[in-house]
Amino acid sequence: MQYRINLIKTTTTIFDADQIASDTYVSEYDGYNSYGALTNKIEYHGASTGTATNIRYSQYGYIDDVGNGVINLPTTQKISTNENSGYETVQETLYKSTFANHSGIQLPWKQEQFGQVITEFKSYHSDGNLLRIEFNKDLLNSSGNKRFLEFSNYYRGNAQTIKMANRYNNTAQNISKTFNSFGQVESTTDLSGSTINYTYDSLGRLATVNPTDEKWADTKITWSMGTSPTRTIVK
Repeated sequence: MQYRINLIKTTTTIFDADQIASDTYVSEYDGYNSYGALTNKIEYHGASTGTATNIRYSQYGYIDDVGNGVINLPTTQKISTNENSGYETVQETLYKSTFANHSGIQLPWKQEQFGQVITEFKSYHSDGNLLRIEFNKDLLNSSGNKRFLEFSNYYRGNAQTIKMANRYNNTAQNISKTFNSFGQVESTTDLSGSTINYTYDSLGRLATVNPTDEKWADTKITWSMGTSPTRTIVK
């Protein structure tokens, strides 16, 4: 794609205790589509593909819904040890445009790994935010009832209430979060009812972490942006 800066190669070198290079791992980003998404990648152990001992080739697929302003929805990831043949689909996301409460735009429907459905996106809110996902695993002692997550009370695109089944039966339990107008987490409440509150400074950096349980210490974070930027954490 013209006028886009694309990553083409990364190299990671491992040094031993004597600071001598012992291993080199390389990723080459070998192709991008017209919307700038990676389509081909080569990963290998060694200085080059000609001398590498292990090589993995990856291909990435996408679909576009340009009419609705959506591009580069990831579909497939395929891998092979041969650049030109033998590719196996290791991960795939399926989409559809019609759900009970929402229609007209492609939304994730199922996620598969090696052809096995792992996650199913069962429903969405009318505004397109995710409502419920189910996992390919029955609840313990509750055959036929899948493990699930339900998302509600969205604010700034974030679900503030997440419901899930109890581990041993189909009764529901919730965790919750609150967000400020910038989309930053203001509080979290876990399954035990323990709440942690967060505040931020004028630049949006985390400033305090304050558990309501007095058995846990509060945390204060300060930032100094002098010649050597410093973050100081005090409990």
